[in-house]
Amino acid sequence: MRISAISIDMFQTLINVDKRAENIWRAILGEQYHPDSIKKYIQEYYIFLSKAMGKVYETNEFINLRTIFTDIFSLIKHNNNYNFIAEEAADILMEEHSKSCFFTDATAFLNQWNHSCELWISSDADHIMIDPLLSKIEFDKKFISEDLKAYKQDKKNRFFKKVLLETCIDRDEILHIGDSPSDVIGAKNVGIKTCWINRLKTEWNKQSTPDYIIYDLMELPELLQRIEG
Repeated sequence: MRISAISIDMFQTLINVDKRAENIWRAILGEQYHPDSIKKYIQEYYIFLSKAMGKVYETNEFINLRTIFTDIFSLIKHNNNYNFIAEEAADILMEEHSKSCFFTDATAFLNQWNHSCELWISSDADHIMIDPLLSKIEFDKKFISEDLKAYKQDKKNRFFKKVLLETCIDRDEILHIGDSPSDVIGAKNVGIKTCWINRLKTEWNKQSTPDYIIYDLMELPELLQRIEG
């Protein structure tokens, strides 16, 4: 099977946002920040994010990430009696995304990429989060949720359907790579082959399973050779 295009997720696949967690929460909480509570902050945020995105996936109305983040921080503020302003917290989070660094293996992969097929960036992001990072990558096409007005795990599969409509490549010749269930579920729902980047070596716990699993992006060239026989 020939692979004519690789579609790859940005945040937590190429870009390590988690490494900036302390910067994010220190800037948001100010004097209320406690280093020993960083895991609590992150865990609570991801719980609210999962619930918020689950609701967004079920609606036909597109809501940008700044609005979603603002709503999440409003809930976190209420639950913990924090003093920050939710809109400012959302802006801090988005700015910190744009300042995040590439994973070491992502840098190595991009530096050694031989352009044997097209490379697409496919990301659930607002432009303010991702644009400063896009200039650091050589890619052929970009698909950003703020442009497509849909997220990857949208119940009507609008994100990846629009990807297919905007390209001339058959879905059987596309491999989508990402770190999250939305990457795998969304792409598989439209018949695109999927690869889960599982750096933390955790167990997959969703019904829809990835076609391939790698633990480091430097494994990708060998995987492509196997796929193409």
